[in-house]
Amino acid sequence: MGKIEKNNKFKDSPVGIIPKDWNISTIGKSCNIKNTLRKPISADIRRNMKGPYPYYGPTGIVDYINEYRITGKFVLIGEDGDHFLKFDKKRMTHLVEGKFNVNNHAHIIQGSSICLTSWIHCYFQHRDIFSYLTRQGAGRYKLNKGTLLIIPIPLPPLPEQKKIVTILSAWDKAISHTEKLIEAKEKLKKGLMQQLFTQGLGHSEFQDSSVGQIPQEWDLVKTIDVASGNKYSCVGGPFGSNLVTKDYIESPGVPVTRGNNLTIGGCKFIDEGFVYVSENKAKTLLQNTAYPGDILFTQRGTIGQVGVIPCKANFSKYILSQNQMKLTPDFRKVNVLFLYYYFSSPVGQKIILINSIGTAIPGFNLTLLRSSPIPLPPLPEQKKIAAILSAADKEIHILQKKLAALQKQKKALMQQLLTGKTRVFPKGECHE
Repeated sequence: MGKIEKNNKFKDSPVGIIPKDWNISTIGKSCNIKNTLRKPISADIRRNMKGPYPYYGPTGIVDYINEYRITGKFVLIGEDGDHFLKFDKKRMTHLVEGKFNVNNHAHIIQGSSICLTSWIHCYFQHRDIFSYLTRQGAGRYKLNKGTLLIIPIPLPPLPEQKKIVTILSAWDKAISHTEKLIEAKEKLKKGLMQQLFTQGLGHSEFQDSSVGQIPQEWDLVKTIDVASGNKYSCVGGPFGSNLVTKDYIESPGVPVTRGNNLTIGGCKFIDEGFVYVSENKAKTLLQNTAYPGDILFTQRGTIGQVGVIPCKANFSKYILSQNQMKLTPDFRKVNVLFLYYYFSSPVGQKIILINSIGTAIPGFNLTLLRSSPIPLPPLPEQKKIAAILSAADKEIHILQKKLAALQKQKKALMQQLLTGKTRVFPKGECHE
């Protein structure tokens, strides 16, 4: 890796304090802009020219086509979009190498004899450049070429640029490898769900049903048939007046579940990121209260989001938001995780989409939820299916934790290396 040292000799610059032996320049003076290589091709035209060469937009690959216009190593940075506002989580730059194409919504940048192409990519990958943008309507911003040229960039000595890039690239490779593993595991889980909810475990005879073929030994029931007998087993979000901002308090209080607590085929339930209401307000919303073991669904907008509140949840109760509804399962008839995985599976998601109403803003209401068909194995088989999918989820969760750790490590490295707070030199070299 080379020698890493703390450097106490700094100077002020347009990008903040940097080491005295680093130069400061601009993208226009130290890099080459290759926007003449861009080629906008409409989606209609691209349908008839599918091929192996990537076609990039402002945030990544948007298609693959049968021709290429660019060869080499370049950095792409978006010209317009809303991704600029999410610089800490989304990549602002993409390092592209080989044969490819770029549309007219991304700038094409190449390094020079004083600035590595990879350095440009690393330095601006998660950098806040909001002050250089112009507004292009609600939530959309533009980085025009003239402004791009004057954005400042620090330039360490080339050997140090190379070392920094090498170190951060190692983390990028580990992150990319872990992301691909997660993607593969999720794809495998999706296929497993499709198989388990149509073929079950070890069955040889099957029957036709409204959800497709299912094992002969299974029943086909409605959601209401496996709901708890209490009158609040299937309820929607707050009735009457909606919760408004003035209803919310700082924690501690009773959390209000929202869309960010549910996912589509992902984490079972995200037990954080809440707004809260007081205990007194919660008492007026008893019919909209969810408890550990309840399954939650979205009613409007992004339908198909499902979550199950775990038995060991962080809170003893939750208030449903206006666009959510809950199902309290009858545990004598159905395993709660089996039911959750069913509605999260391709089979269950298809049922939700088929039964949704509306076009501009699709909806899935209580009546539709109560009447939705469920293929129901005997309880022991339900538990086995849930256990298999829980094991798959656990593997994915372990990889997600590893990914989060790698991303955190990289972020810390970037804060040190890209500012020169920690110096990295070729072996045997030390800058005084």
